[in-house]
Amino acid sequence: PANIAQVIGQEESGGAVHLDSFDLYSAKGRAGFVGCCRRIFEAQEGELHGELNRIVEALEKFQAARGEDAPDGPPPMTAEEEAEALAALRSPSLLADILRDMENLGYVGEEANKAVGYLVGVSRKLEDPMSCVLMSQSSAGKSVLAETVEKLTPPEDVMLLSRLTQNSLYYMKRDALRHKLLILEERVGAEAADYSIRTLQSKRKLVQAVPVKNEKTGQIETKTFEVEGPIAYIETTTRPRIADDNATRCFELSLDESPEQTRRIHEAQRRAKTLEGMRERVRREVVQRRHWNMQRLLKPARVVIPFADKLDFPTNWLRTRRDH
Repeated sequence: PANIAQVIGQEESGGAVHLDSFDLYSAKGRAGFVGCCRRIFEAQEGELHGELNRIVEALEKFQAARGEDAPDGPPPMTAEEEAEALAALRSPSLLADILRDMENLGYVGEEANKAVGYLVGVSRKLEDPMSCVLMSQSSAGKSVLAETVEKLTPPEDVMLLSRLTQNSLYYMKRDALRHKLLILEERVGAEAADYSIRTLQSKRKLVQAVPVKNEKTGQIETKTFEVEGPIAYIETTTRPRIADDNATRCFELSLDESPEQTRRIHEAQRRAKTLEGMRERVRREVVQRRHWNMQRLLKPARVVIPFADKLDFPTNWLRTRRDH
């Protein structure tokens, strides 16, 4: 960004160097840098400020040029790509095709969990997206399942994170999370951000009021930061249970830890080392791009379930108000 930069002051003759990080739009930050450079290089204050102004102008021009050249949204599809994606979406065996593609990407078995994981990812396009938590012991494959869903989601619509600090989501750009799939690789890496994640799931936006100092008046003022949702959300955990506040907002998916599933995984691992396995790796990029195009064509639609009033659901637990 033009307003943040690492700036190096260097005197060619003596080889002295001063490196600092500061906000180029902050008068205090510039003054501190100039003051240090004056002492080190015995330079004139006005000359140093002039150099910084030229740096700001150059960065702003660079940003403006990059912004004009940057594509607006995903890259355009060719007519052939669009036809292929539409044909795939209209297939009578769509869900079976999706599960086969996920297996071709290396994730065998777990048919129900793969289907739910994929649908959770696609639900990001809705006004009321879904969430799930993948639960298993270490090495069972929960991270691989999350990564498989991530690979089939268009890059501009997914955010894969290893860790979230308490307030990190509050300071994202206003629309950075809107209709995105957020994947947390491990629950322990998101505990500090639990409240903000739950709020995004329920309220579909984050609003935070914080005190900030007005640079012109020096007075403390309250500034409101708002980050828009909604988000679809996937996380993984080795814990057998999660807190009720989180559980009632997610599908809890327990992975298959049976010897039969282990055998299927071993067979897939061995096949990956064969010539045919090597060829499958080359084809994976084609599968990924087809799914990106399929999902880019999807738009939310209202769905009527004519037999909804004939369905029944347990009422013995309060949490079923959310589950239903």
